Amino acid sequence: MLCSDLLADFSDVIEHGFGNRNDFDLLVSDKNTVIMKQVHGNDINIIKSNFDVKECDSLVTQVKNIKLCVKTADCIPILLYDSRKKVVAAVHCGRAGLEKHILTKTISAMEEEYNTDSDDIIAVLGPAVSEKHYSVDKKTFNRFVECTEVKQTGCKINLKAAAEYELLQNGISKKNIDDIEICTFEDIKFNSYRRDKTDQRQISFIALKNNG
Repeated sequence: MLCSDLLADFSDVIEHGFGNRNDFDLLVSDKNTVIMKQVHGNDINIIKSNFDVKECDSLVTQVKNIKLCVKTADCIPILLYDSRKKVVAAVHCGRAGLEKHILTKTISAMEEEYNTDSDDIIAVLGPAVSEKHYSVDKKTFNRFVECTEVKQTGCKINLKAAAEYELLQNGISKKNIDDIEICTFEDIKFNSYRRDKTDQRQISFIALKNNG
């Protein structure tokens, strides 16, 4: 699994990873894993004392030893960590989620539930389809630009540019944003819906350690 250098600085408190097509079964078999029933929306599920996960596209918790997981095959898996309040989140962030401001809603939930300060949030963008391989029709393109307020060109969508913009708009510092710069379309170690029309996914996770 791939790791972020920014999150690695907190390895005594959290564990995390961005998986490829070969890592899925390893996490699914873990009894402490929580996997979202993703629907390309903007609902948040705050995990407290049980693993009853409703349909959502973002998981947030302060409970230790729970692996919050996100499945992707071109969308961005985004992991968040509040280094002061010890809160973690896993976000499924694709075109629809960005249009519905899934990151803003997640950060707001962290602020409301745990009194998180955006200055303390580390955000990491995992492997996702690059702009080069994300062509859409003009109507879809215009809607995305209008909803995200991020300039795009040539009817190609840059998911990571829109995600980073939303993170910055929510007060997260540029120095606290990391990007795993891998295109899922180009790297065959990763599942890509746009390349293969596959229903297979890779999985990414973040968790607070018991001893953190």
